[in-house]
Amino acid sequence: MHLSDLRGYPPTWKGYIPGLEPLDNKIMHQWLTQNPDTFTRLYYNVRLQVEPPNIHETDPKLIAMWDELTARRVDAIGEGPSGRTLIEITARFQPANIGRVKAYMLLWPRFYPGEPITSVLMLYQRATTTELELCRQEGWTCEQVTDPEDHRNRL
Repeated sequence: MHLSDLRGYPPTWKGYIPGLEPLDNKIMHQWLTQNPDTFTRLYYNVRLQVEPPNIHETDPKLIAMWDELTARRVDAIGEGPSGRTLIEITARFQPANIGRVKAYMLLWPRFYPGEPITSVLMLYQRATTTELELCRQEGWTCEQVTDPEDHRNRL
């Protein structure tokens, strides 16, 4: 499979992003408004399928249910001049986000060989300094996206 097989979006697209919570949609669109030239193409809700256990199940409904329950979904992949960026979007950045991204990075080459991830971008509204330090230790970019109408999100 190739990313080009998936539906891609221009960075100026303002519709509802499939698979994201409404607040995560807002975070992503706000960040894109502030950084319009970072990406030339975006892919949302990119699926990384986990293979089923070695069972002899033939019922297509059960197989489809397994696929739905076990698939990992990357919030977004951005392509631009600096390469391919895995984007994790969250209102409240937590250590679990780091674990998720690490799992995506391990699974990625199995599903998209020859299309390496060159960077990780963590978009968040709230985080502690400890969580941000963990993110930076991984070599990832962590950017706070605040809602200009919600003064609680400001540091």
